[in-house]
Amino acid sequence: MGEYRGVAIYQGSTTAIDGDVWMANIQDGKVYVYQAADLESATPTPVKVFDTPTDGVRFPHMIHVRPGSHEVWVTNRPPNLSGYLMRFNGDTRTVLTVPTATLETTSTVQDEPNEFAFSTDGQLAYVGHHGPTQVNVAIVNAATFTVKKLIPLIATAKAPGFVEVDLDGGRVYVVAKWGPTLAVVDMKTERVLRYIELGGFGVGYGVVATPDKKYLYIPLGVPEQSAVTVIDAKTLTVVTNIVHSDLNGPRAVRFTND
Repeated sequence: MGEYRGVAIYQGSTTAIDGDVWMANIQDGKVYVYQAADLESATPTPVKVFDTPTDGVRFPHMIHVRPGSHEVWVTNRPPNLSGYLMRFNGDTRTVLTVPTATLETTSTVQDEPNEFAFSTDGQLAYVGHHGPTQVNVAIVNAATFTVKKLIPLIATAKAPGFVEVDLDGGRVYVVAKWGPTLAVVDMKTERVLRYIELGGFGVGYGVVATPDKKYLYIPLGVPEQSAVTVIDAKTLTVVTNIVHSDLNGPRAVRFTND
């Protein structure tokens, strides 16, 4: 079936298996839409497939539903072109084309827009980039579908492709793969508050906050030893590095909300 990188649930409830499940397949370069209930069957069949020649999807990666809207957003990472965002109407399962079907985030070849997150009201999107020489985080005005601002990180913080948002704290956390480095961005001033170097255990592959937003967990992968770094979100200091023989190139950390 390929490698699915981004997954989003559209109009799903907490009391039933319903709504649509959107999946980005980076192997065949398509976005698949399934009905959640059908995924429980022996032979699930997508109700919609978006591809390159028909819809303009190229190497899709992360998918999110824009808060307060019917829009499903997808980052596209074509290897030899500028990366871009696309939006879809989740109700009609169609590409949104007004004011434009695609939005380049930096207009730089091989910038590779990757993970992104929305503000609470869905008016802004914060987009990280996985390109090997990229140091930019893009702020996108979601209402107008335009790039509001590029925030350049320090030169050593390359490929800042992993994003987490603390909406209550007014911060955006960005992990740059190479460095690796954690950048803390103030949402109000749109400036970097702090850089935290994470070197020693491997390259950065993500960042996630605990449900109470008190700590950040950052997986660090091969070629070095591999570990998960834990950072105090209040003091912005490293609490510990979790090192274990079973941690071999960790790529993601997830928490339940229980």
